Amino acid sequence: MICRYKFFYLFLLTVPFFNILGLKFGNAIVQTFILSFFFLTLLLFRQQRIRSGWFAPFFLIFGLVICLLLSELHSVINLGRSNIDSIRFFGLFIPVLLFYILSYNPRVFAEKYWNKLLRFYILVFSLSIMIDYYILHSALDISLQPMYREEDWSYVTRPFGITGQPSVNSVLLVFFYALLLSRGSFDESKLFFLLMVIGVLLQGSGSGFIALLILLNVMFVSFNWFIRVFCYFCGLFFVFQLVKQFKLFNKISFEYISRLIDVFMWQIDDWIILVKKSEPIISVLLGGVSSGIDFGPLYFMSNVGLIYSIFFLIFIVMSAAKAKERYEKSAILILLVGNLHYPVM
Repeated sequence: MICRYKFFYLFLLTVPFFNILGLKFGNAIVQTFILSFFFLTLLLFRQQRIRSGWFAPFFLIFGLVICLLLSELHSVINLGRSNIDSIRFFGLFIPVLLFYILSYNPRVFAEKYWNKLLRFYILVFSLSIMIDYYILHSALDISLQPMYREEDWSYVTRPFGITGQPSVNSVLLVFFYALLLSRGSFDESKLFFLLMVIGVLLQGSGSGFIALLILLNVMFVSFNWFIRVFCYFCGLFFVFQLVKQFKLFNKISFEYISRLIDVFMWQIDDWIILVKKSEPIISVLLGGVSSGIDFGPLYFMSNVGLIYSIFFLIFIVMSAAKAKERYEKSAILILLVGNLHYPVM
């Protein structure tokens, strides 16, 4: 008999490569593969009993679904167009989560495969950045990067990595390592810490640097105060030297952050102008009038509405509150902070 958890684990090993397959061969092949996996799982394995602990999350999930339905009705009736692309982008996790709840016991999967999966993800993400960095800084054609797209001209000076987006690559890399730390000690994951740090540095994303600083701060909490102070001073000196010699951290410089805030304010003003041309109050509550993508929270709210955003934030806060380990909590914080500039989450 096929083990349902091993079947799921093998499927998750292929997930990081979906973007490459979609770019090279079209999304139809990825969608077919995913649907085939869902169908086989439902066909081969009996569904799990829903545990009482899921009742509160189910209430929130039901609220999220209602918000998305209202967003689509508003877009069709008041704006004269469908909002299905935004609903798919921000709401596809709902059927995936329900499928997971009904098909698997998370504790069983975590005990058997979670650590192995996280190590694999860290390895794949970091190696993809390193390989693309080598291509970018060698005599090779930069279009050899698997996720290279000529139209993404603003990314051509940095590795495209396995997702094709610098913020996503580096923030998820730190996120995966934070989860790995939550299930073991630093001594057991030194190699993956090194891979994670190298990946973030080579990727050159400001969101990734901030995510890494958050994680390092949480890691230092376990040290006594003398070691913490010593590490902070050494870290500041190291960062200063990197900035001075290689300008690796220009993405979190005061000048860059000031320009980024200007971009955020411009996108807010631009979105307000667009909303005033539609049904202002309903569009704020239910979405359908998209802002620019560079300001994550506004992009989220403008597409699917303020009500959906509040429900989603409650869902995330509940997840953080349920987390029993500080690295799990920091992993969720890292996703939230990483979402400020680009919709990483």
